[in-house]
Amino acid sequence: MKATASLLLALAAVGAPGPVRAQMTGNIESIEGRAADALTLPFSAAECDGNVAVTMRFRMVPDRNQLDFWRGTGTTDCSTEAARAPDTRTCTPLTIGTDTTISGATEVPLTVTVGEILDCTGSDGDFRVYALAASGAATTEPIPDGEFVYFDLTLKRTGPSAPSGLTGEDGENVLTVRWTSSESDLREQRIYVSAGGCPAGGSDGGTAGWTLYDTLSGDASSATVDPDSIGLMVGDEAGIGVTSVDQAGNESALSTVCVTRIETTGFCEHRGGCPNDCSVGRVGAGGAPGPSAFVLVLAAGCAILRRRRRP
Repeated sequence: MKATASLLLALAAVGAPGPVRAQMTGNIESIEGRAADALTLPFSAAECDGNVAVTMRFRMVPDRNQLDFWRGTGTTDCSTEAARAPDTRTCTPLTIGTDTTISGATEVPLTVTVGEILDCTGSDGDFRVYALAASGAATTEPIPDGEFVYFDLTLKRTGPSAPSGLTGEDGENVLTVRWTSSESDLREQRIYVSAGGCPAGGSDGGTAGWTLYDTLSGDASSATVDPDSIGLMVGDEAGIGVTSVDQAGNESALSTVCVTRIETTGFCEHRGGCPNDCSVGRVGAGGAPGPSAFVLVLAAGCAILRRRRRP
């Protein structure tokens, strides 16, 4: 009995365990203009220009005055005092226009803009944005474990290079273009057409004046265009352009090539005996046209027919 009493006295002296501190959590619930499965993609130039809304939700918020936001590059830890102190600062305090008061709340929804949490005029890169439960803004006070969360965000405002080596093939029922992708990790490739001719002599540039025809996977290297679908008659010329789109949604400049709808049925008679300029193969961006295997075979056939027709 005395041993039991002594044990109880010893436990009382040590003290009962205190309450376990809850870990503050947070997540990005939505980004304006994005699907739910695209929240981890980099922020693009268009999203910066539009200053899109970013909605966050914080749970198990400790009893402090407000959420204090800081940004560091890479994996910089902005929860440390040294990272926020004026003389040793490696993080940047952020100004949030929305009310960030959390006093008395345990769950806080908050909507900010991308321009408030990322420097859209700065360099591309990876950033870590911290939300600290603090007594005020731009705090330099110690932040205990469990009273902050962070979000890893990427800014990619620079778009990919335009597709290279673009070539086009004339045809009657199908027009074909081929190219080499500018990057290995592309979201998609976009095909544009200009049915009213070949603008700017097939030079690279923007998509103004062009019509989006098709969207292909990021690893595509060729595409076909139905001349009937764009109202092309035999003898009409059109421009076909290709752009690359990266994971952030930035679109490259347009690479273009000129193609012509030709009649392949009765080709020899239509081409008047296949003169030297009836090339089918085309190259874009200032390259010189060259004969394709298709034209060479037709030319040989034309020559044979002419010999057979001689008296």
